[in-house]
Amino acid sequence: RKKISMIDLKEKKYLVAGLSMPDGIAAGIGRRLEQCGASVLYTVMNSDLKAEAAKANPGVEKDRIFVSNFKFEESISAMAEDLTDRGIRLDGAVNATGYADPGEMEEPFRESSWEAMEEAHAINVIGTRFFFTEILDLLNDGASLLVLSYHPGAAFAIPGYHLMGIQKAALESLMRYLALDFGQIGRGLRVNAISPGILPTRSARAVSGFQIGMEYEAKISPQTRNVSMDEVTAEAAWLLSPFSSGTNGQVRIIDTGFLAAAMNPRILKDV
Repeated sequence: RKKISMIDLKEKKYLVAGLSMPDGIAAGIGRRLEQCGASVLYTVMNSDLKAEAAKANPGVEKDRIFVSNFKFEESISAMAEDLTDRGIRLDGAVNATGYADPGEMEEPFRESSWEAMEEAHAINVIGTRFFFTEILDLLNDGASLLVLSYHPGAAFAIPGYHLMGIQKAALESLMRYLALDFGQIGRGLRVNAISPGILPTRSARAVSGFQIGMEYEAKISPQTRNVSMDEVTAEAAWLLSPFSSGTNGQVRIIDTGFLAAAMNPRILKDV
């Protein structure tokens, strides 16, 4: 495949929430934005993760990583205050934070505890709303906000993905309501979601049936392959750039055509 050209994002500054390992989508988006010339700040859920993330991602200094636990409003507010005190202005932000209790994800959905469901909703959905509203005053006009979804898990019931699938469905709805609400402010702000196909990140590998899912996507896809991290982060950079100023309230699916080809004749003959 041809090398993807870079969008010019010099003098732009972005905040990416959910930094962890280098193979994660948050790290990938951050690297792509930096390759395009942008400055990138990050958030992690706690101080221990800050040290781990800085060590795991060479070139990301600790002073560019902020602590913001999406489970608690006061933690998000403290992060926003820290950014304000530093005089930071933002041209966009990405929430790539996602969490559901791994132990409960391995159990049948009917056995999910109240506590696990409440925690997952607080971090993935409520936390996203407060993350974006807390940084609202730091956003430059025309800023772009982006959330990370997985549309197949939001639109369909996928075994082993239950707790997260419900959160992704709520997150996509939240994104549309934020797009409407922020649009009424009149500053050209917009909110979108990206939904990558299955990527071999550490968090994805922890989901039951990960490898089978990747193989299935590749077989169904018209391109007979899985999507790459480069393709996902290129889409994110475009959505965060002024070039996509007319795109708002949308779920952008990057999966080499998997969802468009459920009745692929190449596969039906083997069913």
